[in-house]
Amino acid sequence: FGGGTHNLQAASSISTPGNVTFSGGTTNVGGAFSVGGTTTASGGTVNFNGALAGQIIPIGVSAVIYNNLKINNTHANGATLSAAISSTNVTGTLSIQSGTLNSGGFNMALAGAKNCTVSSGATLNMNGSSALTGTGAFTLSSGGTLGIGSAEGITSSAATGNIQMTGRSYSTGANYVYLGPAAQAAGNGLPATINYLTDNTTGGTLTLAQAPVVNSSIKIATGAKVSLPAGTTSTAATLTLGGVARASGTWGATQSTATHPN
Repeated sequence: FGGGTHNLQAASSISTPGNVTFSGGTTNVGGAFSVGGTTTASGGTVNFNGALAGQIIPIGVSAVIYNNLKINNTHANGATLSAAISSTNVTGTLSIQSGTLNSGGFNMALAGAKNCTVSSGATLNMNGSSALTGTGAFTLSSGGTLGIGSAEGITSSAATGNIQMTGRSYSTGANYVYLGPAAQAAGNGLPATINYLTDNTTGGTLTLAQAPVVNSSIKIATGAKVSLPAGTTSTAATLTLGGVARASGTWGATQSTATHPN
């Protein structure tokens, strides 16, 4: 495939016993992607833009090598990696432009100083302890969403948590969803002001190092708990507990002085 744009429709797939080379342009993959030989992207971009559930991005399968990798999957379940990203199987940038990319619990080690960007309206779910690494920069744009599964949350510079790239930019206008299966620390990478905060950590407590200002809403799933630093107050436009929108006022533990102890 040379320059220009190549569209593989949602119900189609690349399936060949031979080799496939992407030398430039953009190849949009709307369906399954299966190649029997070697697939090499010496240039250009492969864009996974399917609308079907369960679109899988083959990584390290049949010697698939991408240059730039883009995600624009529009299904609610998003697209999911089949294996870990390394500097040898993705040699360019990683861009989640719309829809959702699920790490599937796999690590993502980008090549050289290549960057990863989550655009407004897009979601990157870092499932479990999967780590995004590389000497480039990670950018979570305003309006973008980051799903955080690591017990260490997200950090500003340390080699811990889900995001470990050299450069890290977490927007104050972005959305942060904690989805670990057990107790989590929010991490010092969580900005002091954010758009919305969701706690789906039902196997333990989400512990915040600071009380953030939440411009939109705080949502705490049934069975989940959030712990603020002693003596602090977090403000939000709306509060949802267990899927139910709550009345305005202050909310806190039963032993607190909140208007609505819970």
